[in-house]
Amino acid sequence: MDLTRSALPDTLPEGGLLRQVDSSSDDVRALHDIHTLARTAGARELDYRTFHARLDQFGGDVAGRSAGVSLLLEIAGRPVGHVLAQAWKDRGRIVDMAVAPAFRGRGVGLALIAAAVERLRELGCGHALVALDSSRLRYQQALYEALAVTGEYAVTQYVRRPHGDARA
Repeated sequence: MDLTRSALPDTLPEGGLLRQVDSSSDDVRALHDIHTLARTAGARELDYRTFHARLDQFGGDVAGRSAGVSLLLEIAGRPVGHVLAQAWKDRGRIVDMAVAPAFRGRGVGLALIAAAVERLRELGCGHALVALDSSRLRYQQALYEALAVTGEYAVTQYVRRPHGDARA
């Protein structure tokens, strides 16, 4: 995605508050719960310890030109989504984003992506990679246009399950 184009709209959902994740607080448990609810069981679902360790990686190191962004969005004091992004030199990537199922379709995801993109711009990034699960997007083409997507490709993930595990 081209970060040199105009900024995304800075619109938080009503009652929304965007803030840095505090990995030493209850944020981690709440965000892990959202992560678990937002994922189908499989390769991208992380257990609590792995998820917590991953959040710790996004503390940032601006002097070394590698910096992490970890933001959460709260509505009425309740965490409803998070985004993790990473900058390295002039390139960025949005590593993970999750929105609690009850809050989808309310602009939470767009607000999170817009905030992460703005932080990547502030860190000097001109381009960013955004990996999206497009099967759950409601307005895919409009989002691609808003994000200034310059290319796309599909990735299929297969998960090997233990014999007898009937989860779909």
